[in-house]
Amino acid sequence: MSTTPLPRKPAPISNPWLKKLNALLALVALANLGLVLFDASYIRFRDLYFRYLPQLTQRYDWVKGIEPFRDTEQYLTVADQLEMAIAQKGLKSPQVSQALADLRDRSVSMVQEDPFRIANKSGNLERLKNRMRQHMKTKSSRDAFRAFWSLQHLNEQNWRAELAFFDRNFRPIIAANYFRPIDESGDFVNRFWILDIGFVGLFAADLLVRVIWIRRRHRTSWKDALLWRWYDLLLLLPFWRFARAIPVSIRLHQAGLIDLHNIQEQVNRNIAENIAAEVAELVLIQSFNAVQGSVKQGLLRQSLEASTSIVNPLMVDANQIDELSAISHRLVEVVRAVLPKVQPDVEVLVRHTIQQAIAQSPFYQTVRVLPGFERLADEIAKQVTHQALQTVSGTLASAVSDEISPKLIRQLGQHFLVQVQAELDRKQTLTEIETLLVAWIEDLKLTVLQNFDAQTQPQVLREAERTRWLREPSPVEVLPQQRKP
Repeated sequence: MSTTPLPRKPAPISNPWLKKLNALLALVALANLGLVLFDASYIRFRDLYFRYLPQLTQRYDWVKGIEPFRDTEQYLTVADQLEMAIAQKGLKSPQVSQALADLRDRSVSMVQEDPFRIANKSGNLERLKNRMRQHMKTKSSRDAFRAFWSLQHLNEQNWRAELAFFDRNFRPIIAANYFRPIDESGDFVNRFWILDIGFVGLFAADLLVRVIWIRRRHRTSWKDALLWRWYDLLLLLPFWRFARAIPVSIRLHQAGLIDLHNIQEQVNRNIAENIAAEVAELVLIQSFNAVQGSVKQGLLRQSLEASTSIVNPLMVDANQIDELSAISHRLVEVVRAVLPKVQPDVEVLVRHTIQQAIAQSPFYQTVRVLPGFERLADEIAKQVTHQALQTVSGTLASAVSDEISPKLIRQLGQHFLVQVQAELDRKQTLTEIETLLVAWIEDLKLTVLQNFDAQTQPQVLREAERTRWLREPSPVEVLPQQRKP
């Protein structure tokens, strides 16, 4: 198989005849989709078609295997014979009596056996029964039909009006009933494939030509060339015919008959948003869970113990540099450079603190009443402050150039951590801190996830549009681009 990647956009069609052919094939696919939708809705709306488009039902009933139901068809035939016998031979003729008796029997049989059940139209029978009961003013539908088809009811004065009432309110419903046979698979007979096979053959030939053209032009495999036109495969399926709406829409879009760019952008944005949201949520949850797991496993305690040793086994030394010593050395240099600039302010603060301390001592309270000792506190504070700051500055200066000072600073830090660890272990404070830290991380995780879910879609999209990844065309196209000249 060739490893050449497929181009993301199809090559534009420059030949005007090919453009027209592409548009024609798109319209043929649209017509096929319309036929599919009509076939799917035919059974549901057949009563309307039968009433207002009888010629359509006469032609299309064969496709769905629909045949006239013999019982209901004969019922209407006997009703027609009754009307003809009355008109020709009068109400007292034997033919009229026989027709009325036949209609009474057929009416009772229709109520009991429900010939509308096969067509899934039992509601039509209920409608007939309700209308006859209301018309004859009786509670029994069988008695109502018997009374309607009787000489006492169809007399010389009203037989024309009553038969007209029957033709207007009963005949259309009875005539719309049908019988639909079942084939060997157990399903209703459906010959739609005979109409559809011509379209499928045309789509298959078109797909084959396009795949051959793509394979030669881009030097790719049959599989990759076929995947280029993946949506056309939906036109060949004998089932899920509603899915043909996808390739039909794409073909109309490519032919320039409709514009689906807005839909494409929305689909790409929704996919990117959903994937980004799920990945970000998973990353956040895993990150917080990893931190919680580390705390539960005693990483805080191990880190504290390891930090007291000269070599920390938990730290990976990637550059062979003692970063802590380098940091402490730099901090000392910074303090040394800054201290002379702020020394006057520091002297004022320290001098005031020393003066307050000396003034509160009992010795100073005793000697301050002697002559010449009034300003003793000021002089002592001034000398001590100046001497102390000079000592600190000198110490920092020597610490920068001294090779032993960083070791002493590190030793001080290690001893400090040892004493802190000992104090924490003595009162089991570290265990309590670990428990509280795990609970705090759980609260933080829920808060972050809640704030993450609370972000509205427009805010996320506006933020995403600032990045190049979503501003440029998506590397994965759900809807192929429209071909432009």
